[in-house]
Amino acid sequence: MKNIPFINILLIVVITLSISCKKDDDKDDNGSTPPPVNEYVIDFTDGTAEGWIPVDGSWVVENNVYKVTSSQTYFANTCYFDSIFGNYELIVKVRKTVGEPCNIGVSFNGDPSSVGPLGNWNNTYKLIFCTHNGWSIGKIVDTVYTEFEVGNSPYIVKGLSQWNLLTVRVFNGQIDVLFNGNLQGTYQDNTFPSGRIGLTMFDQYYGGVAEFDFVRIKEITSGDIMAPMKDHKIRKVYDKGIYQGDCLDCIKPDPVKIEFPE
Repeated sequence: MKNIPFINILLIVVITLSISCKKDDDKDDNGSTPPPVNEYVIDFTDGTAEGWIPVDGSWVVENNVYKVTSSQTYFANTCYFDSIFGNYELIVKVRKTVGEPCNIGVSFNGDPSSVGPLGNWNNTYKLIFCTHNGWSIGKIVDTVYTEFEVGNSPYIVKGLSQWNLLTVRVFNGQIDVLFNGNLQGTYQDNTFPSGRIGLTMFDQYYGGVAEFDFVRIKEITSGDIMAPMKDHKIRKVYDKGIYQGDCLDCIKPDPVKIEFPE
């Protein structure tokens, strides 16, 4: 029988313990291995936008960004990622480079198969912001727009060609909105538990250009990441075709206001 040096025995013990600890770390409190967290990231540096399908507007990958130019059909130019999402964190880096201040943003948990007279999806949540730091969030249900909140954000970097980071977190009916890593608001709504994610750029004179630098979609498996709920009591409902949360500077008709309980 060979004599095994003590230092080799020590290394074997250390390696065995290390492997044993790693296996324990991979297990949850019940001793079973949790499923992997699904994550999708694209930065368009390979010259493609694989999985993204345009609805309207001219969408091309150019200089490592996903660029959209207004069409002559709709004011709202959108595309969508061809997959269904439910609970997730969506992060998009975006800027508008040409056109009117309003707007750029995302549609989420939506259905791009049907669009309204302006080009917006007829059923979706929608978050947009403008280059003068105006912003809004709401939902469109069968072309009727319900506004959760509208205002100006100190967290948005003003001006054309200025990059901004937009974050939406969705988990079991709660929606968190962040601009450049700062929490802007929290909302409770269960109308669309899942759906497709889209990018959107609006320009009422058909002269808009926007660029999307990267998109990150990561599955959320726990509500721990969500902010404390501070839902707003009053939401504004606008009839179909009148106001879809696009032109924040436009004169709008008086909406119907509905009160939500605490």
